[in-house]
Amino acid sequence: MRFNLRMRVWHGCFRFVIFLIFAFFVSSCGIEDYFYLPQVPQPKRIFNTEAEIYLPKISSEYIYFENYAIFYKIYVSANNNATIEDPPEYVSSEYRSDYNAINPYTYPSNTLANTSIEQLLRSRNFHELSFMGRDNLSMMPEGDTLMIVFPAVSGDLPYAALKSSPANEVSLMRSVSSPVPNQYFLNSNELRIDARNTDVAKNANGLYAYVSMYIVAVGYDSLSSSPTFTYIFSKPAHINLFILSE
Repeated sequence: MRFNLRMRVWHGCFRFVIFLIFAFFVSSCGIEDYFYLPQVPQPKRIFNTEAEIYLPKISSEYIYFENYAIFYKIYVSANNNATIEDPPEYVSSEYRSDYNAINPYTYPSNTLANTSIEQLLRSRNFHELSFMGRDNLSMMPEGDTLMIVFPAVSGDLPYAALKSSPANEVSLMRSVSSPVPNQYFLNSNELRIDARNTDVAKNANGLYAYVSMYIVAVGYDSLSSSPTFTYIFSKPAHINLFILSE
């Protein structure tokens, strides 16, 4: 009995020592440092012309959070009045390909931040949305609601405004260096024929144009061994598929 008791005590001590060594190894190697940024709640969509995006206040525990960013891509389509609820192929084959590639990352489950989100978006020629005269940090403050509107009236420019100050409208701008015919989100024939429009899907056929937008929370991995900061992104949320007026 004494021998069995001693063996049990010895095994218990041995397991405890192994646990301490493992805990020290994990903490010293940084394995416990998971970078996570909360996903933006699903935006409220109003047909294919408006969206309201609540920008949650990021807790102070996420000290690596920097700002929110919106990525977009333009598609030309033969179909009128397409919406996000339609099958992706209704818009175009390239939209279907992009949507099917990105959509799995938008699921609320599997919430760990993923540094490959930016690579995924940029590899599919998504560009970062610009606000005329404002940057992302000042235009998308935490704890407010961002409203995006694509007017159906021909010639009216798409704009964004904060719900806290709806009168202060800011025009939305394409971010490519030399968009044709201009930096505004308007439907024009140049979207279909000018190769400088790198933010437009290549198989651009049809009379109608749409822009698909995703929003992410952005931060940086301050513990990266890289000499420059490694940016991390939350899971993206699909804002809407907006129709462009002429």
